[in-house]
Amino acid sequence: MSWSLRKRNRIPLMVGPLRGLPWLVRAFTTRKPGAFNLNYSVAKAPRAVTKNRQLLLRALGGRWQLITLKQRHTDIVRVVDEPSQGAGMVKERDGALKLYGDALITNQPGLLLAVQVADCLPILLVDPRKRVVAAVHAGWRGTVKRIAEKTVGEMRARFGCRPRDIRAAIGPGIHRCCYEVGRDVVERFEAQFSYWEKVVRRVKTSVPDVIWQQPAQNRQGLWGMRRHQNPIA
Repeated sequence: MSWSLRKRNRIPLMVGPLRGLPWLVRAFTTRKPGAFNLNYSVAKAPRAVTKNRQLLLRALGGRWQLITLKQRHTDIVRVVDEPSQGAGMVKERDGALKLYGDALITNQPGLLLAVQVADCLPILLVDPRKRVVAAVHAGWRGTVKRIAEKTVGEMRARFGCRPRDIRAAIGPGIHRCCYEVGRDVVERFEAQFSYWEKVVRRVKTSVPDVIWQQPAQNRQGLWGMRRHQNPIA
């Protein structure tokens, strides 16, 4: 099922995959440069980020605790069992809790897990049986480090999730037409994945070098999800 654009409280959101789970709210903000920044680290006006986050949370409905990440293209997976739990957790200006790493997992209702992306891909993993969810920030560096695979492994180790029960949705990201990589990146994928040729493609150019392109999609924004004890009306 593809993503579709909808407006909630005048805020455009991408929604779509993983239907049939009324206890799960998931969304992806659209790219609107300079108008809806959600990241304090690149904000010229932090107050605007606080306001934008509040608008987004209201658009998704309900009340919850926002959990974010200080993303550094690692393979670090963080598990949040309680809203205030986690070594190194800090509080942001709007009350959001922030952890270092590139993936978040929880089995607790009332939490909004968020990753922020530009070129990279946001991945949502859901175990409907255990009601365990994960948000993953996966760029090429994280992919080579098997960040998605390690997140599934952590879901299995901590909560007893079976890989066959886990459903996944990949959010928008940069398209292969716009993302060129060098031979060193290709060699790293070749060393890690037997199907590496399906992940990158060779493009002939007018110069001696060869350009490789990584398939993906083209958008950016914040990926969020919330779990509910009861279905949403």
